[in-house]
Amino acid sequence: MYSNNTMPFKSTKSSADINDTQSDEQQKEFHKKMKFAESVAQDELAGIIFQYIAETRKTGSALEAILELEWQEAVEESEKVIKNGSLKKPQLSKRIDLSKADYDLLQGNIKPEDIPDKNGSPIELTPKKVISHKGGRPFREYVNQEWLPNGLNITIFPCKDKNGDKNWSYWCNIIRQDGFDTSDWDQ
Repeated sequence: MYSNNTMPFKSTKSSADINDTQSDEQQKEFHKKMKFAESVAQDELAGIIFQYIAETRKTGSALEAILELEWQEAVEESEKVIKNGSLKKPQLSKRIDLSKADYDLLQGNIKPEDIPDKNGSPIELTPKKVISHKGGRPFREYVNQEWLPNGLNITIFPCKDKNGDKNWSYWCNIIRQDGFDTSDWDQ
């Protein structure tokens, strides 16, 4: 930022510099709140997806234990298939319909004062917005870094209807990460 001031060593700030500083501080505060809100929404959606995959309403360590056991069963099944001559990699997979998921993932999960606002209105982060933002890449990367053990990844593919149009349904898969033969969930 360059000042319009012609005196390079003058210690007082112009009103334009003060407004720019306030604007910069407001932007920093917005981005800080947005980053926190996005992580809360991503955590909520990840929990929902993992509950669908595990077919349970359990949360936390109970949900993780179920997924770990299901993963171990998928590994055992894939080893049986490999012995029979075909190649099958272990995976946990579920089709998830988000067509009616228009609720805000932040409501009840974050203090109202921590929700960033845009143009005077609090933002809403719905499952559709989170899973489709930038092709879903930020969400997948977050889940892989924060939720899944090393050696496993989540992949998410949009489903299409008979006409080839996206319909807010997704195939969500937990698979082995490329270059890994094992994970912390393996026996």
